Order: sequence, then structure tokens, then C-alpha cells
Amino acid sequence: MVGTGAPAVQAIPEIAQQTKQLTVFQRTANYCVPARNCKVDPELVKMRKADYESVIKRIRESFFGFDAVTGPLKALNLKGRGGRKLEQGWADGPHTYLGISIAGFPNFFTITGPQSPSVLSNMPVSIEQHVEWIADCIEMMNQTGKTTIEAKPEAHGAHMSTRS
Repeated sequence: MVGTGAPAVQAIPEIAQQTKQLTVFQRTANYCVPARNCKVDPELVKMRKADYESVIKRIRESFFGFDAVTGPLKALNLKGRGGRKLEQGWADGPHTYLGISIAGFPNFFTITGPQSPSVLSNMPVSIEQHVEWIADCIEMMNQTGKTTIEAKPEAHGAHMSTRS
């Protein structure tokens, strides 16, 4: 087997059980967490379907429900103008301008942050665009003597509005 990407990580253990010897060539070792998938009998399927809402709730609250979008930013315990915590401002969900800046948090930039259109594109390209925009913005601020930049609350989410 050449490589240990996602398909190989799944295939190697299965192939190893069916062969006398298996040689794997890898450049960089991957770290994976077992999915713990197993065969599901019809009775279990019936039980899960009967209690679908509870199953979904439990899944959302488990490891797979980890708040990957806002969790890392909230965990920073950021405080903006007037000592307001980011978590307070996001109690009903994230509010950003293009996923790059947040009203009430001057000079704070997020790269491919919540509400960023980057999820609809190639992430490395989006990261590059955000970093270049932020660098250009800071350079322009330095050149013009500006010391503060901040999104306006009314700009939050405006890029996500449906246009007719």
C-alpha cells in the first residue's frame, strides 16, 4: 500500500486481516481517531428511528457536536469595548463582517472566521486572501495614520443577505 491518507487508513486494517503480509509506504504518519463503526442490526435501526430526536440531540452534544466554528474564539475569553465578552455578543450565534472582523472588537481580525464565505471555496486560497487583505489593511492604516479599525454592527451578516 502506498500512502496513508483517509482511504488507506480505512483500508489497511481490513486488508491486513486478509493477507499474510502487508507493506505500507508512508511519507508522514497520520493521527486518526477510530470511528468505532459497526454493523447495525434491524432492531437497533428501529429503536433509533423511534427516538430520532433524542439520538440527534445526543450526537450534537457529543464529540461530534463540538463547536468548531465559534468555540475556539469563545475559548480565548476575548473582551471588546466596554469589557464586553465575545461570548455575550454571540449568545444567539456569531455576528461578523465577512468572517474577518467583529463590531465592538477594534483591531481584531479573524482569518476565515464564522460567517466567512471561505467555506464555499478552497480553504487555503481563502486563508491567503484573508491574510493578504488584513496585511494590506494594516499597511494602509499605518500609511494614513489610522490606529483603529472596526466593523459596524449593521455590516454584520449583510454579505449573507438574500438579494432579489
